[in-house]
Amino acid sequence: MAREGPAAQGGEPPKLKVDLFGTITPTVSQYFAPHHIAAIGTSYVDDDIAENGSYLGIPLVVLLPYLLYRIRRDRFVMTVAFMGLVAYVLSLGSSLNVGGHTTGVPLPFAIMTKLPVIDNLIASRFSLYVALAAAFVFAIAWITGNGASGPSPGSNVHPSAAAATGPRRPGDAFQSRVSSRWSAPAC
Repeated sequence: MAREGPAAQGGEPPKLKVDLFGTITPTVSQYFAPHHIAAIGTSYVDDDIAENGSYLGIPLVVLLPYLLYRIRRDRFVMTVAFMGLVAYVLSLGSSLNVGGHTTGVPLPFAIMTKLPVIDNLIASRFSLYVALAAAFVFAIAWITGNGASGPSPGSNVHPSAAAATGPRRPGDAFQSRVSSRWSAPAC
């Protein structure tokens, strides 16, 4: 039985891994991006835009460590952030790429290309979990940081549950205006 996919080629496809600068270099998929920079970002995954989901943007990459510092006591959020970091390292592939050039520095994904069953994984697809972890950390920091919504200080509701279910304060001015304006008339 012949093997197909990346494992048949002796590892991952050559360009289906994220570049170290991929998180801060936009691609042609971003609406606001200078064309010459977007062309560079798109070339990081061999012009395959569907496989290049690593872009987070400079503001978010700079803001995430600060947000993590602010909510560092929440073990659940720190676990999600750690898993996002692991996913980022795995998305870099089996050797480090910097600015479109392979450095030859081995990374943990090289071990995964030699294991049965998971040897067909594509490294760049781990960037989806990086974006998910970044969005989760940002949302929890937003909810717990500015007090606009979320649980009251004495409640037993975890901030992640509040993020999933939305605002819970009956006195929130915007929420009460929206609910009173769009509520069904009484019969």
